[in-house]
Amino acid sequence: MEKIINRKGSISTTSLLFVAIILIIMAWTSFIFSNSDNQVKSESISNTLSQVEFTQKYILAESASIAKQVVLSKTSDSELKNTYIQDSLAHKLGIEEEGNLFAKIKNGDFSFSKDGEQYVLQVNEVGFESKGPDADIKRTFDINLRFDKDGNLAT
Repeated sequence: MEKIINRKGSISTTSLLFVAIILIIMAWTSFIFSNSDNQVKSESISNTLSQVEFTQKYILAESASIAKQVVLSKTSDSELKNTYIQDSLAHKLGIEEEGNLFAKIKNGDFSFSKDGEQYVLQVNEVGFESKGPDADIKRTFDINLRFDKDGNLAT
């Protein structure tokens, strides 16, 4: 009946259990507190991305609106570009969301011409920047729109 219990092994095993429990509690605590910070940052970045999408759609819609006016004005083919420049200056709102669109138009860094029965507007490398508290996003894209003789977007 002589059983010898190795108490040295029991102490180290028990202390390992307590250390593991402490580490688990610390990990849960860090997840709980960092999750709320990440959610706020995620919402902020999501809002900035929504602003970027809206701005790109705004620029495309504004470009199409001006082009439609030019097409409906029955301007001669040789004057399409100049008429587009003049009409765009009347539309310029001077807001940050316009990016470099109107600067490119003012400098004539685009093409607006007639191709058969369609009118083609091309503006390369239109860029803008959207700033948020947690992210600054720069977007560059090309505008390539086709219109029929009534100024409607061609498919």
